Amino acid sequence: MSYQGIPEEDLIEDERSMLPAGRTVAATDALLAKLPDVAIYGFLLCADPQHPLNTVVSERWSELDHRSGERVAIVAFEPPKEWAEGIVERWRLTFGDKFDETWADWERGRGLEPGAAFDYLGSFKTDPPLRPADLPCLVLFSDLNDRRAVVRPLPAWPPQDLFALLNGLIDQITECAQLPAPDRLEALATALTTPSAKMKTSFGRLASRSVDYLRSHPATVVITAISVVLALGSASVLPLSIGMIAALKEVRDIFRRS
Repeated sequence: MSYQGIPEEDLIEDERSMLPAGRTVAATDALLAKLPDVAIYGFLLCADPQHPLNTVVSERWSELDHRSGERVAIVAFEPPKEWAEGIVERWRLTFGDKFDETWADWERGRGLEPGAAFDYLGSFKTDPPLRPADLPCLVLFSDLNDRRAVVRPLPAWPPQDLFALLNGLIDQITECAQLPAPDRLEALATALTTPSAKMKTSFGRLASRSVDYLRSHPATVVITAISVVLALGSASVLPLSIGMIAALKEVRDIFRRS
């Protein structure tokens, strides 16, 4: 697996966490467990090698990598066409004496085989459970030991448009990563269904199309969990703002209508 050099001043070796899936689910979990200070884990699940998502990941890996920041780790199933030197050195620092073994595993599994993402469907706690028909999607969770997850469907848009959508989603995810751990999943479910004004700005010229898509294809959430949070918030047991309660109600109602 080759990689191309980039200028020294552009190298950011330890502040980003986008990585290819391992050869097995267990191998991927072991890699994620080695990453420090991650607040939100994401999987770009795509089993169709011809889907535009694979094109975006392969051709725009470094941009997505930089944009996701230091507290969000995103696993993808189609590695970049060329590895930038900074990415290689970052993994060398992260994995230490396990780097050669890890790199060899990635090299053997470059792109993995079509359908490998299906192996991960049972790795997350969602309601309803993930099915092959739900791919491609972005699955997000905040605890490696508690895989309760938010699922964001992804469209088969042209690569440039899909890249713009992913940029807006990642911007919102990085904001949610700054929240206290108990608040992250509810915040993700809300933000990835009812975009904020800032998130709409991230979408650029595709703002209207992106917002329409998110609302008509709401993020899959554990609706009973949202109902409990709303009940506690309404009873002032949880310190939810009026705006957060309204947003959660909208997500709940959209989900029930879908």
